[in-house]
Order: sequence, then structure tokens, then C-alpha cells
Amino acid sequence: MQEPTKNTIVVLEPSAKSAEELLTLLSEKDTAEIVRAPTQEQALQEIFCCLPCMLLVSINDNDEVKERTELLKRLESAVKQHGLKIFVVTPLKNQRLFELLTQKMGIAD
Repeated sequence: MQEPTKNTIVVLEPSAKSAEELLTLLSEKDTAEIVRAPTQEQALQEIFCCLPCMLLVSINDNDEVKERTELLKRLESAVKQHGLKIFVVTPLKNQRLFELLTQKMGIAD
């Protein structure tokens, strides 16, 4: 019998502590292949090689908001046409960021 294919999760580093806890759990259970990318460009390469997959991205502080949202905009077609799922983790309590991610970019339903 063929072993089931693992889902791929591309992690754009640095990731939040809560995201690391989730990734540790997934690694221990061997339920997903975790691919870590230290740069956005490397994350993009990994994503397009592994579609459909999931991107886990953390927005750890306000300095990362612009860079991360630009990345998410670049991935819009991969979300709509190729099954990319995006999981965003942030400790920021920012209503404008929440609206940007959910309403304007369609990251969450």
C-alpha cells in the first residue's frame, strides 16, 4: 500500500512562538512536511514548487506589515487558482491589519 502524501507547509521565518508550537506538534506527529524559508523570495520559490500547499507567515511587529502584505498580494493568484492556503499569525491588535487581511485580500473567510 502506498504511503499517503504529506501536506507541505512553507514557513516564512521568523515565525511566532505560537506558530512554532504548532509546527513542533505537526512534526512530532509526522503529518506534514515543514519547509522553512528565511527570505520571502525563497518562500515564493518553495510555494510554487509545492502547490497546492500552505504558507505559514507571522507578522511579529509593525515593521513587517508592509513587507508581508506585499508578499500576500503577490500570492493572490496562487490562492485563487492553485489551492494555496495561507495561515497568518500575529500578536498585533490592529483593526486595520485585520480588515486588510480578511476583507481586502481575502485571506480569511
